[in-house]
Amino acid sequence: MSSSNTQGSIKAIFYAFGANGGIAVCKFVAAFFTGSGAMMAEAIHSLADCTNQIFLLIGIREAKRAPDQSHPMGYARVVYFWAMMVALLLFFMGGAFSPELPASFARPIAGLSGLSRTRLLHAAQCNPKWPYGFPDRQIRR
Repeated sequence: MSSSNTQGSIKAIFYAFGANGGIAVCKFVAAFFTGSGAMMAEAIHSLADCTNQIFLLIGIREAKRAPDQSHPMGYARVVYFWAMMVALLLFFMGGAFSPELPASFARPIAGLSGLSRTRLLHAAQCNPKWPYGFPDRQIRR
């Protein structure tokens, strides 16, 4: 992986991390105020996406290590290990959490109007496409 491609990848990962982090915060707030189990599952999904970006950054950093006695060909292939960790995290986080969260959480908070709940849900589902303009440009290079 050339240096410019690596720098572009790192930028794209940070953009995605920021976007997913912001979306996760919105979804956690909406889940808290609406008591929606489905929104809580969505928030956890967004948090798992943030963890994926961290794993990818670790993989890129590790792949840059210079060859040594135990790895004479270098560490470039370690990226595939971290990509596998991302896939496993998605698989297990997706299976571990479902919209069927405990009934005590799923009860809405008294006093929050239907309109307020709707606004919170709309804010939490803010358009996730806008922050991905940079990664799209990187792919099209």
